[in-house]
Amino acid sequence: DLAGKLVLLAEDDADVRTVVRMQLAELGCAVVEAENGAEAADMVENIPAIALVISDVVMPGDMDGRALARFVRRFRPELPVVLMSGFADSAAAFDADLALPLLAKPFTRDKLLAALGPLAA
Repeated sequence: DLAGKLVLLAEDDADVRTVVRMQLAELGCAVVEAENGAEAADMVENIPAIALVISDVVMPGDMDGRALARFVRRFRPELPVVLMSGFADSAAAFDADLALPLLAKPFTRDKLLAALGPLAA
């Protein structure tokens, strides 16, 4: 059940962040937001209550979504990560070693729930 879980949302586009935050809120999640991968990694290190990370693949700075996912795997291997992308071809170029759910933007609340499905159990 996602209700009451703390989700870290890493997304550099404020409008997208707002939409996804509202979708997560409708699912009963609490949300903390990061504007880039480095900020998100810092939160993963310092906020033990985070139960899930949802990150855009393409973000400015040294740490994109994939780099953030790798960081999470090393630092908190039990923490689930879902990536989202507005670029159809990024799914094709996706790192098989990460094997993470990838949400194509824009997505509906139902698609979000489906991607979180295994985590929502």
